[in-house]
Amino acid sequence: MATKMTAAKVLEATTPAAAAKRFFAFLVERYEATEIFLWSPEETKDRGWGSGWSVCWESGPFEWTSVSGGGDLYGPELGNYSSPGPFPNGLSGPDWHAEPYNGFVMGFYK
Repeated sequence: MATKMTAAKVLEATTPAAAAKRFFAFLVERYEATEIFLWSPEETKDRGWGSGWSVCWESGPFEWTSVSGGGDLYGPELGNYSSPGPFPNGLSGPDWHAEPYNGFVMGFYK
C-alpha cells in the first residue's frame, strides 16, 4: 500500500518540482480533490499563469491558495482567514517557496 502524503512530507521536499508534486498528491489524497492539475513550468507559462511548477484547482474551495501563508484550506470559503491550516508556518522549504498566482493557481519557485 502506498504511503499517504502528509504536510510534513511536502515540507521535506528539496526542489520546487518535488514540492509541487507532493503538494498535488497531498491535496488529492487528503481532500479527495478532483479536477486538479499539476503543471510543469513550460505548461504553466503556455497557459498564461506565470512560471514555475504549478498546482491548479479551479473547482477547489474559494481562495484555497491562502494555505501558502499558513491558513486553513477552507477558511476563506467560510469567511475565516486566520484559522491555521495544515502548513501553519507557511508552504516553503529551504530551497523553494510556494505563492498564489491567484485564488486557484499555486506556483512553486526556487
